[in-house]
Amino acid sequence: LGNVLPYAMRFEHGGYNYSSDLLREDMRWIIGAAVQVRALQDAHGDFVPPFVKDRYFLLSIVVASGLIAAILAMFCLAGSVRAASGLFFQKEKAMPGFHPAAMSQEGA
Repeated sequence: LGNVLPYAMRFEHGGYNYSSDLLREDMRWIIGAAVQVRALQDAHGDFVPPFVKDRYFLLSIVVASGLIAAILAMFCLAGSVRAASGLFFQKEKAMPGFHPAAMSQEGA
């Protein structure tokens, strides 16, 4: 890090109509602080924090952890794996009096 370039400031004399209050001597520190921030931004313009660089990897970890937590919570709330699987895979019950074996013998 480094490469902070020097900046020079020159203040105009204020006191004329519609002049900014930042031109008063007791307010010039605000402009100086803004110039320092600009110098730091210019020096570190190509710097990318590691968190921003790996944001998609971190997002995938968060999403996967959330899905795992949701599945585990569903199993805990359902009471067992069998009860939870019953939520997704429901067995179709046969109609009363329907026998598939009898149907295949009639067609033969």
